[in-house]
Amino acid sequence: MSKAELFTVERIHNAIEGARVSRGKNKGMLKKTKPKGDAGAAWVAMMLHANPYKVSPYAVLMFTNGERWIFDQVTKALEGVPTTGLDRDRDALEALGAW
Repeated sequence: MSKAELFTVERIHNAIEGARVSRGKNKGMLKKTKPKGDAGAAWVAMMLHANPYKVSPYAVLMFTNGERWIFDQVTKALEGVPTTGLDRDRDALEALGAW
């Protein structure tokens, strides 16, 4: 595969879907822990947006080139987007008025 095939919108979409819960009462929210691979890069980007206290700096340092690209694309896409509904703890703290 060429480099152009590796960096696609479909890859970003699959990474985002892999970072979110797909069924149950928390459907659509971020998974509790960071998944591996591309989904992990998307999870880190979205969690840094929603609740940065849950992300280890080491996770960002150890990205591969493809994961770094996904992280950058998801981070740019989240600029100006509200954080509601991404993280259970963030939503609970906002409901209590602590955030």
